[in-house]
Amino acid sequence: HLSYAVPRYSVDASLFFERPFEWFGEQQLQTLEPRLLWVKSPYREDQQAVPNFDTAATTVSYASLFSGDRFSGDDRLADLDQISLGITSRWLNERGEERLRGSIGRIFYQQDRRIQLTDDMAEDSDTSSTLAEWQWMPADALRIYNTLEWEPYQDFFRQQRLGIRYHPDSNHLINVAWNTDRRFDSDNNNILTNNRQLDVGMFWSINDRWALVGRLLRDLKDYDDGELRPLNPVLESIAGLEYQ
Repeated sequence: HLSYAVPRYSVDASLFFERPFEWFGEQQLQTLEPRLLWVKSPYREDQQAVPNFDTAATTVSYASLFSGDRFSGDDRLADLDQISLGITSRWLNERGEERLRGSIGRIFYQQDRRIQLTDDMAEDSDTSSTLAEWQWMPADALRIYNTLEWEPYQDFFRQQRLGIRYHPDSNHLINVAWNTDRRFDSDNNNILTNNRQLDVGMFWSINDRWALVGRLLRDLKDYDDGELRPLNPVLESIAGLEYQ
């Protein structure tokens, strides 16, 4: 019967600037939105005595810079003293619809992170990766989006995601995305590709009752000779007919 509590303090501040301009005879609006988040939570020892049931590291994205935590779940309470800085700019048309958005940001750590999920070694880097995201809507139903994670210490893209989404209404959706995940091999001092995948998903309504659903996850990685590879390049697939 173990229990403990850790206080957490945070300050979240942002500014919002906007400027109107004209583009091909149409009135547009551009915004500039800097944001700062400071979070502090002290180190609590002996957390390894609690089994880790469902706690995992947060998914790395621009939004995760301002989540105020390093873990999802409550089996581990992260020690925190960090400042997140980011800036977002949007381009809105005269109807107030967002046509273009871009964001970039980074976390600056004020202390080492001693609480880990699987490793006893503390993280001692001064900053996180640089996260950048952008999204463009060339038409009402079409979105093109991109996520980049830049590793500042070894100078490489740790994560790249490029996607196209067709979403004309709430009952029809097709999404195609290319994902690449890399890591730095300190033993050989080179960059290795962990994953390169194609992810295709759809939900397509036929009428008010019936709809088609499907997803395909395919491996696109170029393997070296002798490197372990999946038996089938199709890692995951599902196809179905849904009745509501």
